[in-house]
Amino acid sequence: MLPAAWSLVFMMFGIYNPGIQWNWSDQIQTPCSCDSLASNKSWTFSKIASTVVSEWSLVCGDSWKGSTIISIQMVGALLGSCSGGQIGDRFGRKFSIHGGAALLVITNFIAVFSVSWGMYAAVRFFIGFAAGSMLSTIPVYCLEFVPGSWRGITGTFPFWSLSTLAFSICVMILRNWRYVHLATAFFALLSFLPVFWLPESMRILTIHGNLKGANKVVQKIARLNRKPVPDTSVMATIAEVERKSLMERPSYNYRDLFHSSIRRYTIVMAMMWLTLTISNNTVGYGLKAFTGDYFVNFIIFSALPIPARLFVVILTSKVGRKTILAVSMCLACVFSFLIVGIQLLAPAEVVGTSTIALAFASNMIIEIGWAMSPLIVAELFPTGVRNMAYAFCNIHARIGSIIAPYMLPNHSLPIWVLFLVIGVLILICFVSVLTLPESKGWVLQENLMVKAPVEAIAETKDSEVASNV
Repeated sequence: MLPAAWSLVFMMFGIYNPGIQWNWSDQIQTPCSCDSLASNKSWTFSKIASTVVSEWSLVCGDSWKGSTIISIQMVGALLGSCSGGQIGDRFGRKFSIHGGAALLVITNFIAVFSVSWGMYAAVRFFIGFAAGSMLSTIPVYCLEFVPGSWRGITGTFPFWSLSTLAFSICVMILRNWRYVHLATAFFALLSFLPVFWLPESMRILTIHGNLKGANKVVQKIARLNRKPVPDTSVMATIAEVERKSLMERPSYNYRDLFHSSIRRYTIVMAMMWLTLTISNNTVGYGLKAFTGDYFVNFIIFSALPIPARLFVVILTSKVGRKTILAVSMCLACVFSFLIVGIQLLAPAEVVGTSTIALAFASNMIIEIGWAMSPLIVAELFPTGVRNMAYAFCNIHARIGSIIAPYMLPNHSLPIWVLFLVIGVLILICFVSVLTLPESKGWVLQENLMVKAPVEAIAETKDSEVASNV
């Protein structure tokens, strides 16, 4: 998770403008008039940080290149999510995860030697592709190994938030985009090393008919946990049901996400991920527009979601997934509209502080939505299309990431307009969430074509395999 997260949020630091320093003055000026920079060449970028902006002077008339690099990276992440989901469901979760990790090692190392912003943008495309492939599979892989009693904790634990916090601390210490790329490559290499030790998902092996491989995984996990090997006869039943359902079709594909039994889930969760990403990324990429020190704001922005995630870890065992998600969307909507009101009506001396406080509070609430969304996707979709469902949502998240760089606050787009748009999108998501079923207590479905009634699913306990292993 860590190298993929670092790779996707890297450009939050990459597009940071460290400021302009005139040759006759020690003062750092940011923002600075483009007319002054064009008429007088006696300036350099501040040495407080070396970023992509300072490396290729992506300011004024070239400022669009920074947003373009982000969008190119997110197009790569979109394609990586799409292919990673398909690969994960067809060839196994490990292939998608460790293949992405290997590609991150190579691409982050190559990025250090970029000689132009165009070359760098091309490398970022492949970095995005690798990160998208990993992120579309990692949560699914983890959740397929745990029983229902642990699913809430595993699915909502702040792995992403801890990764982004580590990244913000890393950039504050290193303050050099090349060094940060090398650090990312190092952690990607560490995440690749367990490739020969980690087992394949026993669920994906089962629905592919590889019962021998699935039983080996069960035996390995039981041995490591010093527990007796449970009865695995249920896996043969699941494999047979899957074989019969696939006689009419050779394999699952993205069209199956619009099967009548799960179509509504697909549309609602895709819209949810699109909105969550736009809201989160516009604040993250727009940190330089807020008052205060950029690096301190970055650390606060990364740290605040952690207590929210930990709160959700406790809450998931007592409150339904749908309730938590709906309440978080409602609160985030209220905060967004409050920012609009403050920007338009509050006295000038309190606008800056109030806006950043509410923006960070809204982002913290949004993180609760992020914590619940992967868990809900895992519980609503069957194993045969679960990875693709997660990838499909990830695709819409990447579409949001492509849009977000062009929604950053500037002279033509005031902050209040930005949060008005975000507030409306979140309001739509809130209403949509109310149409979803409550998935707390559900057993993870294995087959798409065989769907038990909601009431029966809710009352069924996890299989002996999942519970004991």
